[in-house]
Amino acid sequence: MDALFAFDRQLFIAIVTAVAGNPLLAALAVAVAYLNWNGLIWWISGVLVARARGWGRRGLWGALSVYLGVVDAWLVAELLKMVVRRPRPFTVVLDLPPTLITEPTTFSFPSGDAAFAFGAAVALGRVAPAWRLPALLFAVAVAFERVAVGVHYPVDVLAGALIGTISGLTAPFAVALMRRRVRWRAFVVPHTHWDREWYERFEGYRARLVPMVSKLLDLLERDAAFRSFTFDGHTIWAEDYLEKRPDDRSRIEALVRADRLLIGPWYVLADNLLVSGESLLRNFQEGLRVSGSFGRRATASSRRTSSTIIRAGFSSWAISARRRSSFARESAAAWAACSTLRPRTRTAGRCSSWWATITSTRTRACRRRSPRFIMPLGTSTRGSRASRSTRPRWPSRAARSRARWSVANTARSSAA
Repeated sequence: MDALFAFDRQLFIAIVTAVAGNPLLAALAVAVAYLNWNGLIWWISGVLVARARGWGRRGLWGALSVYLGVVDAWLVAELLKMVVRRPRPFTVVLDLPPTLITEPTTFSFPSGDAAFAFGAAVALGRVAPAWRLPALLFAVAVAFERVAVGVHYPVDVLAGALIGTISGLTAPFAVALMRRRVRWRAFVVPHTHWDREWYERFEGYRARLVPMVSKLLDLLERDAAFRSFTFDGHTIWAEDYLEKRPDDRSRIEALVRADRLLIGPWYVLADNLLVSGESLLRNFQEGLRVSGSFGRRATASSRRTSSTIIRAGFSSWAISARRRSSFARESAAAWAACSTLRPRTRTAGRCSSWWATITSTRTRACRRRSPRFIMPLGTSTRGSRASRSTRPRWPSRAARSRARWSVANTARSSAA
């Protein structure tokens, strides 16, 4: 230990002497010291995290993670100071230049500033990965600064960095435990994902569609508490149903106009990579026309803005944003096969972001985590029991085998 402390003291003297002879390094060390004064920059970072997440619960939990990393690390460091009671270097090494900042009155080991800087930086990196590298670089600068200004030994800041790292890693888990004890609101949207033809033929699907829609119309007319039903963003199902039961058109129109049966704005659900761009535009136009003939087309937000519901996209999202903007679609709700949709600019709400194209066209987009859930823009079920209970379930092996068999039979029939 004596050899370690001797090396620690020699390294401290070398760093302080080098910084004292370099005005630029001295000025940078003092600037970092004041930016980190009482965790100033980290308190501001927490506010920025809350603002980036829309000032909602997600933002508050993110800010709390950063603040918990600061406070935990600082408390542990201060308690250890009272136990170790190592004197400050400027009270031991007297033949050095004066300290560059006001001399602290507490003990030296470990460094409290380095502890809460690393605690906040690591927690911030867990909450906002885009800020991880700048935050860690600033924490390293803080650790160097505490030695450069002459108030800590190198071992002090290493111990503080270790304490802060542990605190920053555990802070998000502690916040997650608290989140589970807080009551959440879950917004459940009754809807169906209806493939007109997939691993079964169209006739097989319509045999299920007709009784389902009949029961749905009866339920909506009978039970006022069942407020609305969303039909997966397309309209061709209504035409398929009315071919079998044309007398129900007036019932569908009444429910659509009352905003209790939400249809459109697409005509059919197309995989965007399999058809041409012109086909998609015509699909959108026809969907708007058909849904308008029933009274109103579905949106995914308030009536003051026009939105597009995107189901299985499988397309270039930059082009899709431009396409929707050309139809005066101000926003979009997306799920299923939308893994490439990521916030790349400033967030526009709790669960939405600005979806920008290479031509600077912007669409406000909301991507839900579960393909079985669609939510109005601005709502969130992250962390709630409802969202965890509605995770996507892959088809069983038997269902996949039936799908392959159907595709093979279709191919053989076409060849014949």
